[in-house]
Amino acid sequence: GDFYGQNAGLLVLNGAQVTITGANVTTNAKNGNGVFSYGEGTVITISDSVIRTSADNSGGIQTTGGGTTYATNLDIETQGNSAAAIRTDRGGGTVVVQDGVYVSKGTGSPAIYSTADVQVTDATLTAQASEGVVVEGKNSVSLNNNMQGTYQGDETEHIHNIMLYQSMSGDADVGTSSFTAQGGSIVAQAGDMFYVTNTHSVINLSGVALTLANENLLTVAGN
Repeated sequence: GDFYGQNAGLLVLNGAQVTITGANVTTNAKNGNGVFSYGEGTVITISDSVIRTSADNSGGIQTTGGGTTYATNLDIETQGNSAAAIRTDRGGGTVVVQDGVYVSKGTGSPAIYSTADVQVTDATLTAQASEGVVVEGKNSVSLNNNMQGTYQGDETEHIHNIMLYQSMSGDADVGTSSFTAQGGSIVAQAGDMFYVTNTHSVINLSGVALTLANENLLTVAGN
């Protein structure tokens, strides 16, 4: 389900190209990702749609295996654990998001989990029980004029706002993780603003209003 799309609300694969607008997608099964793009040459273009997922491992939009997703003005809310609103997994791909609201409520469920190249413009991103953004391995997240809030729970769980790391699980190639933000604002509710471990990383910030939850803008540490 995480890698290939079993139980997804809509699964697009094998180079298919699909355009969706004005849709309502709801899932309640484990691995019930809302809209899933898998494989090289596969392209999903989705706009003005609502996606709701309630079970674990159930992202809002999921991209793997080199697929591509173009999303415009989506209203996404996920309830489960390991269920990022904008989600990628093994094999990565390309995700381009414009406008909309993207909310995750479960643990281990960032607003964005990137093992791909993810670009988000003029969107509101909120993670209520996880990091706001996670980039794993040789992949990237680029935010432009975004409002982002994040973790609102117990700091003893050691959640940080934006994490760049390498798990060595095989889900992401080893290399340089990249995070870029231009304009907008990023608000940390708990933990360090940026936390980096077990990977080379590049962080670029320009004209971004930062609200820190503690005294640490950046922590680089072995873990």
